[in-house]
Amino acid sequence: RYGAVIIDNLEIPNISTVLNYNISGELLALAYEFRESINSYLADLESSPIRSLADAIAFNSQHPVL
Repeated sequence: RYGAVIIDNLEIPNISTVLNYNISGELLALAYEFRESINSYLADLESSPIRSLADAIAFNSQHPVL
């Protein structure tokens, strides 16, 4: 109706590899992209003393009860 094509019972030969984030490389990509993205996000905040992942780690180390 809206241009989408639905395929029932699609078989993907290596679906177990695709869904396993340890084998597919997804975990590695996520870890790298998180560090880069979080630093960029924190640096762009207008009113926050936390400007990087290192700042967040230092803050948490200095304030373990929070």
